[in-house]
Amino acid sequence: MREWRVGTFSMGILLLGLGSGLIIAQINSVAVAEIVFKWWPLLFVLLGLEILGQIFINKNNDIKIKYDIFSIFMVFVIIISGLGVQCLTEFGFTEQARIMLASKHYLLETEPSETAIATEIERLVIEAPPASLQIHTSKSDSIISRASVSVTADSKERALEMMAEATKCNSYQAGDTQFISFDIPLYGNDFGYDCRISEYKLLIPDKMDVIIKGNDHSVNIDARNISSDWQIQDAGDLELNLSGSNNLTVNTQVDHEQLLEGNVEWTVSGNDDPQEHSIKGQYKMGDGSHQIIIFDSMRVTLNAMN
Repeated sequence: MREWRVGTFSMGILLLGLGSGLIIAQINSVAVAEIVFKWWPLLFVLLGLEILGQIFINKNNDIKIKYDIFSIFMVFVIIISGLGVQCLTEFGFTEQARIMLASKHYLLETEPSETAIATEIERLVIEAPPASLQIHTSKSDSIISRASVSVTADSKERALEMMAEATKCNSYQAGDTQFISFDIPLYGNDFGYDCRISEYKLLIPDKMDVIIKGNDHSVNIDARNISSDWQIQDAGDLELNLSGSNNLTVNTQVDHEQLLEGNVEWTVSGNDDPQEHSIKGQYKMGDGSHQIIIFDSMRVTLNAMN
């Protein structure tokens, strides 16, 4: 009497299919996990076809279908695994696993976004984002913003969607003042999705008074020409790269003289006192008719450019 061990044929087909799929995935950079999660129920189809096929083909022959301990164990493992995957799928865990396995890292930059400024606006108030902020000045009458973003997502299209949602520059007017702020990214290492803004760039008019609220983040200002008064508060590390042709007086207070840096000779007064900002630094350019006042910033670097 012949014997047939259930699972032999199915296991062979399964190994052939899995091996071929892995080779194709390696060559074409296909996410294998996505295919497995979608087509795993075929395991049951193969086992059923094998049993029915043997019964039909050998219905007139004396053949015994044998389920030995190993076969029963393997069938049990396959069934439990299949049901487990199905439960995970219904609860959304397999989709999250697929996203994590298929995710890639993208370094992206947004397209420049322009915000018009009304003629009656005299002052800009900028709320720094939770990232490095670079500010440049120009002769234009508008604000142009751009962001550098690090995104982890399962596709380039999804990464671009996440970037668009996370990099909104908000603007509203109140009287003669224009307020600028930035959205905080909604994604943060969430099951394979991650979106982090590394830097914002702003191009602003040089003729308007400016108030910058640094929120303890890094701020870098590159200004060829400033013909207005500025206030900068609560910046973490503040760097100013200013043209020597400006008519500016820069005043700041820090904890220690070593926190006044750059290629200029600061005029320093006061004594080191760790309890308060007791060191005053001043630097004058040209006739010093316009003011940049800096307070509650950790470190101030001033470079005079030719």
